[in-house]
Amino acid sequence: MKKLIVILFLLPTSLLSQSTVVFFQGESSNNSVRIKSRLQITTSYVDESISSFFIENSTSEISDIDGDGVSDDRDLCNTTPLGAMVNTDGCEIFSLPAENYSIQTNGVSCSGKTNGIISISISNTEHIYNLSIPETEESYSLNTDNNHQLVIDELEIGSYTLNFTVEGQEGYLQTFEIGITEPPALSAKSSVNKKGKTMTVKLSGSDLYYAEVNGERRSYKLNNFTLQLRPGMNTVKISTPQDCQGIHVEQVFISEQVKHYPNPVQGELNLVIPGEDRETTIAIYNRSGSLIKRYQEQIPFSRIVTINATDFRSDIYVVKVNGQTVEQTFKMIKR
Repeated sequence: MKKLIVILFLLPTSLLSQSTVVFFQGESSNNSVRIKSRLQITTSYVDESISSFFIENSTSEISDIDGDGVSDDRDLCNTTPLGAMVNTDGCEIFSLPAENYSIQTNGVSCSGKTNGIISISISNTEHIYNLSIPETEESYSLNTDNNHQLVIDELEIGSYTLNFTVEGQEGYLQTFEIGITEPPALSAKSSVNKKGKTMTVKLSGSDLYYAEVNGERRSYKLNNFTLQLRPGMNTVKISTPQDCQGIHVEQVFISEQVKHYPNPVQGELNLVIPGEDRETTIAIYNRSGSLIKRYQEQIPFSRIVTINATDFRSDIYVVKVNGQTVEQTFKMIKR
């Protein structure tokens, strides 16, 4: 298959007096190049002004045995692998794909603190790599001693230039720009299912969250998760690895579900109080909100507390039951 090619060479014959530009146009087939036309422009200078201008046009056939685009008469390395990058002498230029470097960062740091982190690993472990970071004036080596892996921590907010070189490969340089910025404030929204004794939180601002419920802390890599609560008062704290993002704190009371019977009541009102509370406070209010009676009762093994309502006149009352894990209000009808 023949391909149309155009090759441009800039050949300075003297830094001050003359320059030559050569254009080639032709077809490539197998390991040879058929040049259909060759255009050479030579310009001479005297005192920074053009003194002569010469154009030469010719046709010739140039052989390129390794197909690297450099003719064999100029190729100093005529066994270059097909597709390799070469210089003007036809010799392969050392290169590595950008994917050879795996660079990860937490990307954030709090203002005034040095908690930014950059993690580096290299896939091609045949070489010894040197890394320099001008902003920190630090240099590192990635080799078999550290499994071609490196963690750079205690970084402040700012931009960092990562310059990679390879020992024995002069002229090779791979550069990456990494930024460490201040994170946004922690944002948290929550909803409580008191019957199911759970809290669902929706968060933003980080990739990692810490959720502490009643002193027990767990980490989450999700922005939406559900926390299990216990009967009684629950203290929930949500935070991130970055202190400057703030802490979200909530206190949620989950009450045991008190059952009561009969209702309407004539003589005695029975309260079934589940859980492990040993005592409870029962307050009875009339419909205007005035306190009629308060009881401080021990909860027996049966978990049933009985209130004598015989002396109450016929009306509607509000009953409030409170304890360490109980906080419930209901209406009582006295006949």
